[in-house]
Amino acid sequence: MTLPTLVRLTSSRQAVPAGEAVVLSATVTVLGREGTVPAGQVAFQSGSRVLGRAQVGRDGVAELPGLLLPAGFHALVATYSGDELHAGAASVPFPQAVLAPGLPVVVAVAAPRVSPEGVMLEAELLDAVSGRLAEDAEGEMVFVSGDREVARTPVRGGQARVLVAELPGGVLEAHFGGSADHAPGHGLREGGA
Repeated sequence: MTLPTLVRLTSSRQAVPAGEAVVLSATVTVLGREGTVPAGQVAFQSGSRVLGRAQVGRDGVAELPGLLLPAGFHALVATYSGDELHAGAASVPFPQAVLAPGLPVVVAVAAPRVSPEGVMLEAELLDAVSGRLAEDAEGEMVFVSGDREVARTPVRGGQARVLVAELPGGVLEAHFGGSADHAPGHGLREGGA
């Protein structure tokens, strides 16, 4: 009679830019009996495609390093083949995201507008090729003055707007963190006004 096993699949990074490798690790655990170490192989798959195989080590872990996947979302599975004492098993699908290179953007920072309610800070994301507003861009914009964060606000429709209490002095910078479709970028406006 073979002992039941459980397989847990993890990745060195759950989301990576296209062209960057990940390391997949499958941990094989024996259920109901301590002290026995499984041997054998683990096959790593994306759908029906086998990405590679690795031996289970003394620690119960099999690793597949240097794996490059095409852009998109992949449901990866690790399947343990079993050995004389341990039954085979498969992991639940692991979601691995490989992000396509983001479109380059230019961050245009507007002059702060002072009103009785406060100071409106605004920035737009422009397509680096056409110069048009990147209306499909979303994410987060961080406004910074010197080494001080002034405000954070969501980017919607390629625009970021936030009302703050006072006019930041010096250079006002806006940093866009990037998204799945758009590369990070930053822009600045001298003098804060």
